[in-house]
Amino acid sequence: MLPPPLEHAKLQILNGTGAGKELPLTKPSVKLGKDGSEVVQINRRPDGHFIVCLDQPKGSAPSRVNGKDIGARSVKLDNHDIIEINRLKIESFHAS
Repeated sequence: MLPPPLEHAKLQILNGTGAGKELPLTKPSVKLGKDGSEVVQINRRPDGHFIVCLDQPKGSAPSRVNGKDIGARSVKLDNHDIIEINRLKIESFHAS
C-alpha cells in the first residue's frame, strides 16, 4: 500500500517556456517527456519518490539527476535535486 502523498512534494521547471511552473507530486506515478523522445517516470514509494528512465532514443542526451545519468536504475529523489530531461531542467522539492 502506498503512503499518502507528501504534503509539499513537487517539481519546479527551471528553464524554457514553462520556467517557474510547479508540478505537485500527488499521484502514485507521473510520466514526464513525450513519446518518441526521452520519457521518465517518477514513482511514489513508502520510502520516497524515485525516478526511472522509460525511453531514451538513440542519439538523445541521457536523463540525469544532479549531473549523473539515470540509466536503467531507479534513483531516489531528494530535496533540491536537479533533473535533466533533454535540455529541460527541473528541481525536485521534497519534505524530509
